[in-house]
Amino acid sequence: MIGVKLPDGRVLQFPDGTDQATMKQAIDSLIMRERADAAKAGTLQLQPGSAERAAKMNELAMAALQVSPVPPTQGQTSLSVLSSMLGVEPQTAPQQERTLPQRALELGTGLGAATVRGASSLIGLPGTLDDLVNAGLKKIGLIPENVPPSRISGQVIQSALNDLTGGYTNYRAPGFLGGVASTTGELLGGGAGGKVSALGGLLSEGLGYATEGSFLEPAARLAGVIAPAFLTGKPGAFVADDETARMANVLREAGVDVSTGQGLQSQALMGLEGRLQATDDQLKAFTASTMQQLGSTAKLATPENLAATQKFIVKQMDDAVAGINVIPSTANASAALKIATDYVGRVPAGQLTPRVRGIANEIQAFEKSGKEISLERLKQWRSDIGSLTVSSDAATRTAAHDLRTLLDGMTDEALTAAGRADDIFALAKAREAYRNFIGVQDAASRATAEAGILSPTQLNQSMIRAQGREAYATGRTTPMTDFTRSAAAILRPAPATSPGGVRRISEALPIALATLAGGAGYQAGLGPVAAGLAAAAGAVAPAASQIAMRFAPLQSLVRNPVRAIAETARVAPGLLSQDRR
Repeated sequence: MIGVKLPDGRVLQFPDGTDQATMKQAIDSLIMRERADAAKAGTLQLQPGSAERAAKMNELAMAALQVSPVPPTQGQTSLSVLSSMLGVEPQTAPQQERTLPQRALELGTGLGAATVRGASSLIGLPGTLDDLVNAGLKKIGLIPENVPPSRISGQVIQSALNDLTGGYTNYRAPGFLGGVASTTGELLGGGAGGKVSALGGLLSEGLGYATEGSFLEPAARLAGVIAPAFLTGKPGAFVADDETARMANVLREAGVDVSTGQGLQSQALMGLEGRLQATDDQLKAFTASTMQQLGSTAKLATPENLAATQKFIVKQMDDAVAGINVIPSTANASAALKIATDYVGRVPAGQLTPRVRGIANEIQAFEKSGKEISLERLKQWRSDIGSLTVSSDAATRTAAHDLRTLLDGMTDEALTAAGRADDIFALAKAREAYRNFIGVQDAASRATAEAGILSPTQLNQSMIRAQGREAYATGRTTPMTDFTRSAAAILRPAPATSPGGVRRISEALPIALATLAGGAGYQAGLGPVAAGLAAAAGAVAPAASQIAMRFAPLQSLVRNPVRAIAETARVAPGLLSQDRR
């Protein structure tokens, strides 16, 4: 047996081979139990130095070590004071090597006990916070000193569980890995999350080991727990209550990454991030999201992908109207005639598009004959109308939109008469996709879209032409139009010059910093090579700062400080459950 003599005269007995870390943990547990007992009874019932007190302390120490008390034997070693345990090796037989299963059992037991401690702290967090607040109020004299502590604090719950389990919840596995298991479990039980808990346990114990015994150790361990919670944070939604933030969130939900500067439309912050214009990745993500909203899995708006997408949408429309009899009514024919007459009256004869009047005349002819409109004819009308909706002439676009509305109404009347409500719904979705497709098809034919990557501004203008300016201005368009409008606003390139025609200083900053750094190094007596390295460091400094500004945790902090702090605060219950060693 190993005997450890405490400063007040108590002697604790430990089995041969018990390492110093385990003895220290057991004594720490003993002290915690003693404090808890004192808090419950109001005073300690056993006098320091008495035989029965020493026996009681020995019993508690043995319970913490999960061994049975054994009477001291001759030849036992006694250390003079507890502090000597940290620097003096006990004169005992060499410790036996533990097998891998034994070590695994220790770590598992330590992890489980630590998780219980963390959960106790989480459950008792309101009481713990109340005690902390009261402690501060007591110090400044706002409340009496005799105000009792909370009965539901994490410490009280942890002490009760420790009593209930015979000291199990205070167990900590020995060694470095034991410390990692303890910190990980305390964070995990406290609700910090699996990734943060694992990283926090490893980093905290690693930093603690590196700074062990120095004044930096407490701060290093604390930083090791907090750092993963901050570094794993991801930028959330924009919280400002304005249209800019709403549009930025529309893009985020569609899978297009938006920097904080872009989302806030702050040119100063965009400059710091290096986001004065949309990046290639953002434009690719925008194009892929656009294609997805058309029902395609393609990432680029190439001619081949658009042709396949058109075929898919048209098939959906054909399937919805298959087998119905579409015969224009007298009201349909009159409406078609009015559309054509209004169009002819608004456009000079030399600029008329004959197809507008041609479709109107065909609708009248079918009404007079009473014949059914064939599926092929309906498809041809839809195709012709679609091309007219993106015409450069406003009157032609208006007439095309009116004809499309008329044709949709005729088809819906026929489906309703046939009792095909499901097909009406399917057709409405297909029509929406086709209206979107017309805009995408038009934008894909514009400059800079040759590689299949769409410009948000150009696509938005194409959607306005395809769906009508009046409908766009009043919000009576498809949801994808709001997506393109959001992208055009948020990803719009910033002006190349500031108001007044002054170019930004950021353009010349790398050269200026390189010159200043190199010149300063030369003046300081550095050699040509060292001065050149200083100049190079100055040149890359702006780019390095932009990379730092785009770092996800920093983006999260700038975008929503309250959320970022709340994410970091997840480790608080785990920290409060720890008995800092």
